[in-house]
Amino acid sequence: MLVVLFAIALATTAALTVSAEAPTEAKAVTATATATTSPGRLVYRAAKRYLGQPYTHTGYGVDCSELTQKAYRRALGISLYDSPASQMSRGRWVRNPRKGDLLFWDENGGSYPTHVGIAKGPGLWTLHASTYFGKVVVSDGSYIPGYLGAKRIY
Repeated sequence: MLVVLFAIALATTAALTVSAEAPTEAKAVTATATATTSPGRLVYRAAKRYLGQPYTHTGYGVDCSELTQKAYRRALGISLYDSPASQMSRGRWVRNPRKGDLLFWDENGGSYPTHVGIAKGPGLWTLHASTYFGKVVVSDGSYIPGYLGAKRIY
């Protein structure tokens, strides 16, 4: 009887040990996957949540700088001001934008940024809150007049 109780206790302890280890391994795999995801991908993923939302300066929806502000805060905890000009004062200029970089335009033909979007990857494809489409879209930024350049904030 004592041997049977000892065997049951041993089996229960082994089962508890196995079940206690499994979540730890799962957490390690998740942490590794997150560690290999670039900051730019995290920003782009956060911004994609807003696709289709209406463009607006007030009320329900977002404007261009509010979209970038929310994406950076959500993905990386980085606070940006809510204007293209103040966002352009952050980070460093990059010649070849990659996913998550900020792209800036002066749609009036000058050098003062009036529009900002998040790069989809190499080139000027951008996720942005567009007045032309009236919502958050992904479009070819080469059709937006007055491209000023790209900055990497992270």
